[in-house]
Amino acid sequence: MALKLNRPDSLFVFTPGAQCRVASVNLRSPVLSADLLAPASDSGKSVDGITTKDGGAVKTVPRGTHAELEATWHFHCAVPQALQGLEVRLFELFPDLQRLDAFIAGPKGQFSAKLSPEATRLKW
Repeated sequence: MALKLNRPDSLFVFTPGAQCRVASVNLRSPVLSADLLAPASDSGKSVDGITTKDGGAVKTVPRGTHAELEATWHFHCAVPQALQGLEVRLFELFPDLQRLDAFIAGPKGQFSAKLSPEATRLKW
């Protein structure tokens, strides 16, 4: 999961003329170990569970268990006036994802949108 989230170029497709590039990625969780969230190479190994912090102790949580995760991606666009929207590919990479609430603040104001596997584009 972290490997995919740390590669935002595969998660978001911006208007090509805007020339957007990743500036930073930050993954945070109150229960997941920072080691699990850090960028890493794909080892190809299967993991039976995830390691979490529990009051200083470490425990393993079975797959399928819910754990909060906050992801922040910053992009820099060389030609921001050309940016007209983006396609969100999180649904392709995470098939169990059902809905994404997006909040946008830009030169044309603020708005929100609900994305789903059937509706993956934001336009402004």
